[in-house]
Amino acid sequence: MLKTVRLKLLPTVINCLSWSPEGALAVISGEDVVILYPKIPQAGQRVTKQNFYILRANMRKLIIDAMEEEIPPAPAPIYSIGEEQGPGYGKVIAWSPLGLSRYRRSLLAVVSTNYKIYIFEPVGRMSDDMRVVHDLSPMLADYDGLPKGNEEIMEEAWRKRLRARCTGMAWSMACVTEGNRWGESLVALANDYLEIVLFRVSYDRKEIVGHFVPFTEENVAKYLGKRLTHVSNLQWSPWVHYEDKKYWAFLAYSWNGQIMVSTIIMDMEDLNSPKIAVEGEPFGLFGKAVSQRHPVWSLTFVSEFIGDQIVFAYAVQTRTTIVTFGKDRQIKQTIDFKNDFMEPVSGLAFAPSETPDTVVMQTLTIKGRSQIITCTISADIVSSPISASAIQSPPQDTAEDLTMTEAPTDEELRIQASTWPSVLAEMKQDYMEEYDIPCAAIRGYGLAVSPLGGITAVAASLHPKDSLEYITGNNEKTSILFGITPGSSGSWSRLSFHPDGTMPNPTIIATETILQEAQALGETYSNRIFAVTSAGVAKDFNPGAIQYTEGENVNEFLAKHVLLETTGNAHRYLSSLKLLEKRPLPIPENPYIIGASIITALRAPRHLCEDKQSKRILYSMACVGIMGLYRVPGILELSKEAFKWLDEHTPEDTDFKLELDIIDLRTRDEETPVVDIGNSGFVSKFEKCRICAQGMIWRDLRIAECTNGHRFSRCAMTFLPITEPMATRECGVCRRMVLGSHQEGIIRTGLLEAVWASWEACLHCGGRFWAEDS
Repeated sequence: MLKTVRLKLLPTVINCLSWSPEGALAVISGEDVVILYPKIPQAGQRVTKQNFYILRANMRKLIIDAMEEEIPPAPAPIYSIGEEQGPGYGKVIAWSPLGLSRYRRSLLAVVSTNYKIYIFEPVGRMSDDMRVVHDLSPMLADYDGLPKGNEEIMEEAWRKRLRARCTGMAWSMACVTEGNRWGESLVALANDYLEIVLFRVSYDRKEIVGHFVPFTEENVAKYLGKRLTHVSNLQWSPWVHYEDKKYWAFLAYSWNGQIMVSTIIMDMEDLNSPKIAVEGEPFGLFGKAVSQRHPVWSLTFVSEFIGDQIVFAYAVQTRTTIVTFGKDRQIKQTIDFKNDFMEPVSGLAFAPSETPDTVVMQTLTIKGRSQIITCTISADIVSSPISASAIQSPPQDTAEDLTMTEAPTDEELRIQASTWPSVLAEMKQDYMEEYDIPCAAIRGYGLAVSPLGGITAVAASLHPKDSLEYITGNNEKTSILFGITPGSSGSWSRLSFHPDGTMPNPTIIATETILQEAQALGETYSNRIFAVTSAGVAKDFNPGAIQYTEGENVNEFLAKHVLLETTGNAHRYLSSLKLLEKRPLPIPENPYIIGASIITALRAPRHLCEDKQSKRILYSMACVGIMGLYRVPGILELSKEAFKWLDEHTPEDTDFKLELDIIDLRTRDEETPVVDIGNSGFVSKFEKCRICAQGMIWRDLRIAECTNGHRFSRCAMTFLPITEPMATRECGVCRRMVLGSHQEGIIRTGLLEAVWASWEACLHCGGRFWAEDS
């Protein structure tokens, strides 16, 4: 299991944890959002005990800027000296789906206590702090698409002030459709006027695409002085396809002790500009607290369909409730699970189970108590609570005879010790022994489940119960501990490795996350990946299946046969497991992956190759085909076609006779169609040295060398020589270098643009790229 991380901080809010699809765990802590990014073992290095880089989404400068900003005093009923006039600490966080940052990583949204909303982007190395890429607060304040309102009910100045305040936020899951492999997602922002505004955000885009008003303006006026003019706990359901290119999802929220949902419609007919609509009034009241005066602590959806149903849960005082919806949007089942929790619930999350149509719901309170429930979703809901209060005082002695039971096996004991309630209880015992105190209290600040579902993270701190003993525990810190969920030993079905051969791909989950899960869960999980991927790589390569259809989207064609192809991903993940051995081994070049990428690029339409850089890519792909992969069926013929096309579309002083002669030599004898010409390579007349303009020697996939001995590394994607280091990206997993960093003023066209826009994750391992922030 992952090692416990101790941080010198105390979270300022509950529900302070959020886990990204690339394995980064964010923790809200006052003026910072601390981020634990998975540290992948490197070839030739010993595996360290530290599993994470620790970085920040730093809000300190934003706080200073906010304190210097002159905010005019608001009227007394809406005045907030402690919040709107305050520094602005982290309040709510949410990660985007993969693909929205400049290197197809995840963005982080943060709502601050002074009603601002910031979008952070990963920049530079995996260990570098994130930076603000968007401040959405001005757009929210200036948005004029909301209803004008009634002056008799609310003064315009008050209305504008309340609408400018962001009080809550949720980022939807990705809505993936044909032609949009990364999917589309929305950010829902709640203002302080009982309204919700929908944004579409990426690193280079921010736009408002819709809004809805679930409550009347009279409600705002009625509850203004009671600070009840905003909805809370926003959460999205998975997207459901229902008609042509239309999808819908629930957006759930709570207000005034009530829980309700609205239906958001997304029309993906135009992939560049999807149409957003909100269907009717709120779906209706389907849950509530004890009374309107009692809080709703938390809401959550399962990230996939269970038993072909949408599963939702909410936590209030003394109970947790599960609600299921059919794809017809009707409530199927509602079931309450009683508990004795009067304190705030600081974490509510679902975990997967290997049992079909089953999930595990887990609840954590601020006092460190938990409720864990296994629930099977079917026509008739059947559920069984595993533990109503897994963290509690030591059991009292009893005079009753204990029933003799069979002793648990070593494996059962290991699994029990790895559950997060057991890890938390053990941490408490260690704390009391360290400070020699008879009792201690747990404070639980948050709970989150890993993207694949196998790990649960808990943020907690320990404190002496007696204030007179506090000096003995003055070094307490917040610990981020990790464990498995009791009763859960599976992964979410769309992201898991199944014996039938299905597996994830780099557009829906990062390889970093898969390796993180394998590190934590050990051989059991690694062996499952090994078994499925080994079966996948045993399939024969079929280059004939890679065919371009006239009019097909070129980017989707290139991605479909390389990054999204199941056998290729089996090779990627199987190779990545080498990094988890005691002595991590480098991930080697894989002939299947390279062959698929070359054949796909060579089958792309030739009109994309008119510009100089695209011709260079076409040439390099064909050269790799004739020098290293000539045994792959069909690749010599494709390379020959490419060289002939280049011969017709390049100046007369450049010919490709040598390359074509090599192909003829390899195919001269029909009975022995492949002839080995040795490792000496050949000198190209087309590819020239950047330094001396002499021909480059083609003989190595990694190193380019000219006849004068000048040497360059080759791009691991296009195989072009890397002559400008600042124009490169590096894979965070296998450390391979590729061309294609984001540089201002650089315009890419043709095959060059298509390749870099389609192969946005590492071809060899599926890892995320990063580039130096210049």
